[in-house]
Amino acid sequence: MTAVSGQQSAAEENLRALFGQSIAVFAELAGPAHVVEAANPAFFAAIGEERARTGLPLAELAPELGDSGFHRAAGRGLSLG
Repeated sequence: MTAVSGQQSAAEENLRALFGQSIAVFAELAGPAHVVEAANPAFFAAIGEERARTGLPLAELAPELGDSGFHRAAGRGLSLG
């Protein structure tokens, strides 16, 4: 591991710890399917503790968001970079 990758890893761990303690809803989504890679307890409380899983598309975890336009808006954000 290089010094730079070690610093990035430490910074990422610090961010995860910060968001893990926050009451703000946070989830890290990946790709056009919006796969939940990481989320804090507030996110899982918002969608329901029984759905507290990572590695699945957000549309599977919270299908009720489909009618809200969230998936379309997130897709536009992804395409814009």
